[in-house]
Amino acid sequence: MRSGANKQRARKREAPRVRRTQARGVATRARLLAVARDLFSRDGYAAVSRADIARRAGYGMSTVYHHFADKRDILLALIDEWGLAMPVQRRAAFDIRTALGGDLRRAARGFLRKSAEQIEGGPSFYRVILTEAQRDPEVRRRYDTAQHAITTWLAEMMRLGQQTGIISAKRSPEAAAMLLQHLIESSLTELVGRKRAGGLRERVLEEMADMICAYLTDDDRPR
Repeated sequence: MRSGANKQRARKREAPRVRRTQARGVATRARLLAVARDLFSRDGYAAVSRADIARRAGYGMSTVYHHFADKRDILLALIDEWGLAMPVQRRAAFDIRTALGGDLRRAARGFLRKSAEQIEGGPSFYRVILTEAQRDPEVRRRYDTAQHAITTWLAEMMRLGQQTGIISAKRSPEAAAMLLQHLIESSLTELVGRKRAGGLRERVLEEMADMICAYLTDDDRPR
């Protein structure tokens, strides 16, 4: 009995230390991923080594080895993070009440501006994913999974818009969702990447919103 009680007390004393160690591990992994994302986005995936990531993050190589088997493992973890974040960000950027209230153009313009701001808020990792997806089937699969989550949500919005009479019944929700997702993602990434966009940025966002609304509503009248 005494031996069992001693073991139980020892486990209780050990638990806080284990939790602190786990928390440090989570923080270290997050730091490595954040640094890797910055470096990949700035210099390209091929040009960055694990030693570069370790040096910039302030850790030794043994720490990188502990968390990631190789550089590709880091990239795949980053894509998984991106795939979870993007659908949430896109949903948060869309003002569904305004759209269902009949002002689809205003909702579209707001959505594009917020989406552009989200891309501007951090380094453009989208280009890295697209480049590596052409070379690595697993990168492509994970990228497609993230894209599917976004297009599924967009298709749901299309169907809801058709039910309320806002969006033309002629449009296929699935086809329109895929088309718009790739148009928006690639166009905004290109626009944000232009350091001297100047007044072009707002003009492009306005024109894109009008183009999307004209396509969805079969109404090409200027607004």
